[in-house]
Amino acid sequence: MPVNLPAPQWPAALVEQGPPEDPAILLGGAAVIGQAPHRILAMRINPRTLSVDYRPDVDPDAYGDYQLEEMLDELTFMDDIDKSVLVPMGGGAYVLWMMPDSDAGAR
Repeated sequence: MPVNLPAPQWPAALVEQGPPEDPAILLGGAAVIGQAPHRILAMRINPRTLSVDYRPDVDPDAYGDYQLEEMLDELTFMDDIDKSVLVPMGGGAYVLWMMPDSDAGAR
């Protein structure tokens, strides 16, 4: 028997959260399901290789503190991704995921 899901409240836009040299590689925003805060993350992905879409003109060290490869590894551990799940936004292809945000009350 189906269980009704409370209506989600999605953000109208996601905020750039990547390094200053390439802020659009990682996007984020807040969502709410029922009364529970959640966090939406989006990472720019190369649709040909399904890997992180680093800009070639940006020094790789600029991405060092963002652990993008690790985030993608964790996401693909839970479920493989393919081109069908990529969302075109802002001139790139992004994989999106959502997680509980227990820190939302502290902000």
